[in-house]
Amino acid sequence: MNPQAKMIADIYEEEKPELWKRSYPRNYSGVGHYESPRYVATIIASSIDWTTNENRQYSPLTARHIAMVASKAFQNNLPAFFVEREFLLAVSNTDLPDDIKWTDAKLPFEAGLIYLPKKVLIDPEGDSVTVLGWARIYKRDGLIVESQKVILDDDSFVVFGVCDSDIERLYSSAVRADEMPYIKWKTGDTKPVSPFDMPLSTDDKSFLHQLVCVTFSLLMAHISKPELITQERREAQRKKNLKRETYTPNFLGKGYTIKREHQGGMHESPRLHWRKGHFRAQHYGVKSQQVKTIWIEPTLVGDVNND
Repeated sequence: MNPQAKMIADIYEEEKPELWKRSYPRNYSGVGHYESPRYVATIIASSIDWTTNENRQYSPLTARHIAMVASKAFQNNLPAFFVEREFLLAVSNTDLPDDIKWTDAKLPFEAGLIYLPKKVLIDPEGDSVTVLGWARIYKRDGLIVESQKVILDDDSFVVFGVCDSDIERLYSSAVRADEMPYIKWKTGDTKPVSPFDMPLSTDDKSFLHQLVCVTFSLLMAHISKPELITQERREAQRKKNLKRETYTPNFLGKGYTIKREHQGGMHESPRLHWRKGHFRAQHYGVKSQQVKTIWIEPTLVGDVNND
């Protein structure tokens, strides 16, 4: 974590301990190669602060989105999942369905964080996105950020992305059910909403679309392949220098191996390429009234030496 972020974390821990505890509810062991959860906590706490103080009308759209995601996720003690590299690559090469509304899709939680391996999801500037946050917020349920009620025009799915802590770049997008009812959608125009928001380029819009799709794909793969989830657990003894208990993390796809198909024989193997996977809804139970999501996994085809 960079020195400025460390200083901010120390300030929140000392001056706003309740907000800090919600933003950083647990220590994790064995995740040193992922983004620092303490760094992510500084982003969450400062976003909530910015969107609830007296100058909140000037807060950037992304800060508002992060505050919404975090406030929803606080209801379940800020769930967090750490994704393995091969699992992310497989999910990223899986097509999303055309017939499942995102408002109806089964999700592991309504909001939470997803930590990504570095140098896999790359933004338009060539930098790694290391953390995704999501929240599905139904208009009927409402949302409170600290003591302030958030007014929603419709059901919303909010996603934000955090770049490597040395970059300090953030992204966010919100999908509304009345505008984009299905998981596959096309990015529309996004305009600045405060003096701190920059207009989005075509590349930015395409990348926001990618962030939403990757997030949904990971959540759907989570639901369809529960055997690939390693559940977090509390470690037996709290370390003396830590103010909270330590946990092993929730891993998505720990030990997962991408399916590979070598097409050689009498002919030269084709160039390495993906045979894409897809998600589909499968009806089951009495009169097929129940529905579950099935993941048909992608396959990497060809000879790696012929790439």
